[in-house]
Amino acid sequence: MKIPRFLPGLGVLYVRPETLPAGPFLAYDRQGRRVSTVYMIPVEDIGNRKKFDLAGFAGRNDHVSMYFNEGHPGVEVPHYHVVIWHVNKRGEARVAK
Repeated sequence: MKIPRFLPGLGVLYVRPETLPAGPFLAYDRQGRRVSTVYMIPVEDIGNRKKFDLAGFAGRNDHVSMYFNEGHPGVEVPHYHVVIWHVNKRGEARVAK
């Protein structure tokens, strides 16, 4: 299954393959504006209390969302999305659909 270019709720994602599964994934809206930095942390790794040394991020940070995902192309295992939003809730809505 091919992952779509635009993912509702996240936007357009870019990641360096060598940083998978955790990322960071850089997320952009349809106009190419960066809206968030996303980390995808496998549930198994959380259960095993694995330590992650994640790449940092720069810029404005407004709020953080964390939610479960069953898995998808790119990160097929069940995992949590940790989304560091660089825009406010109104800006977040730009990638809602």
